[in-house]
Amino acid sequence: MAGLALVAEMATAKEGVKVVRLLRRAWNEIPEVVGSSVLAAIGVGFGFYAFFKQRDPSYAKKEFKKEYVVYRHDDPRAHNLKYTKVEL
Repeated sequence: MAGLALVAEMATAKEGVKVVRLLRRAWNEIPEVVGSSVLAAIGVGFGFYAFFKQRDPSYAKKEFKKEYVVYRHDDPRAHNLKYTKVEL
């Protein structure tokens, strides 16, 4: 029984070495593809994060201001404001 566990452990270790060897060989032969694949995986991760963050109710759009201030034309603070004409 102990021999089977040892063989299984060695096989797992050899498979791990094969994967590392494959990744190193890929990096040496086609670094553009490996690098862009890593960046794509990071982008997909950020996309999933943003998608699920957007569905969170606490992330909902909030009002910019809850109260608006109206200045009269003769108020001295009104001269410091920028005027934009809005046509409806």
